[in-house]
Amino acid sequence: MFSFALGLALMVGGQNPYGALEGLKILKPADTQDYKSTPAPAGAQVLFDGKATDAFQHRDGKSPIGWKVTEEGYLEVTAGKGGDIITKEKFSSPIHLHVEFRVPFMPKASGQGRGNSGVYVQGRYEVQVLDSYGLDSKDNDCGGIYGVAKPLVNACKAPTVWQAYDIDFTPPVFENGKKVKEGVITVKQNGVTIHDQQKITKDNTTAGLGGNPAEGGPILLQDHGNPVQYRNIWVVKKPATTVGVDDRGIPKEGPRAELPGENAGPEVILDEEALTTEKKVLGERVIPLNQPIFGRLRDRFRRR
Repeated sequence: MFSFALGLALMVGGQNPYGALEGLKILKPADTQDYKSTPAPAGAQVLFDGKATDAFQHRDGKSPIGWKVTEEGYLEVTAGKGGDIITKEKFSSPIHLHVEFRVPFMPKASGQGRGNSGVYVQGRYEVQVLDSYGLDSKDNDCGGIYGVAKPLVNACKAPTVWQAYDIDFTPPVFENGKKVKEGVITVKQNGVTIHDQQKITKDNTTAGLGGNPAEGGPILLQDHGNPVQYRNIWVVKKPATTVGVDDRGIPKEGPRAELPGENAGPEVILDEEALTTEKKVLGERVIPLNQPIFGRLRDRFRRR
């Protein structure tokens, strides 16, 4: 509720959460350039193309989604009435998931109330979405596998700028109801490897759907009360023997000629000194009410 109130206050107060980055120190110009969108390859299953949302339903598994599709064709979290959304299909085999997202600029918020959402594979294993620009990233920052592993490097762009996850997930292996092999996840953020065949040591990360980890599960996008936006979501089912991310068709990060118009202008401050300065954001985490109590207590006292 607190994060929702913050987001509402920003919008009611006239500040566009996807407008100019007034006062934000930018580490390098490329951080204000949208990551190049990746078209779905042949054989991919398109989950969101800017129009239809038929692939998704509410977390309850029966209601339509409450998120809105903007005029630009972006799928936006509708705080307070949207709720988490899940794919109608459950995935039990290895997949390559591509998700493009951007987080709002919420300078008056802090910690987990700052552009929070998440991408869950099988509805259980979260790759965090958050405004973690310039931070020394932990497992609860953007790109972290929540409660399991922090990203190898902070590959985040500035808020309001389009980013992408390419997630290669191999489910855990069970024999006679017993886990004999842990699930494995490799993640690229904006073309940069942030997890390399990371073993998933939990059967369910915080606020996940839970259930029997030996069974498949949907892809879940989290509503954490902030107007995070998504676009161009697709998935490829892969052979059971495939583990590594297939780089074909995934653009590599690098400088581009033009800055997005919405981020250009005198409000963007280039600060070369910030390249060597760790940005610290202090504040109490904002935890959804449906999160397990131990997770809430743990997060209350940990960083961010």
